[in-house]
Amino acid sequence: MNLDPKAKQILTSNARLFKLPDDFEVMLQDLKVLGRREYQNLLRIHHKYQNMIKNERLAKEKKDKEENKVIEPVDEDAELDKQLEATLLRI
Repeated sequence: MNLDPKAKQILTSNARLFKLPDDFEVMLQDLKVLGRREYQNLLRIHHKYQNMIKNERLAKEKKDKEENKVIEPVDEDAELDKQLEATLLRI
């Protein structure tokens, strides 16, 4: 199993957060020989990586939502006219 370039770049740029073991690449190549502790470390790294990707995606969506939010001016007279017409139609 090899890392894609994007994941490798994220893991190496945030090395302090992930605390990758020295033999990380070797561990990924043969998962069958790993012990319990190595699996725990891989799961911890995987969880942190998934949270980081999720937070980046949510931040991007929030930013896009704020940029796309357009405040439309409220025309109170038009609203009152619509309500009045609706009331007249019911009567």
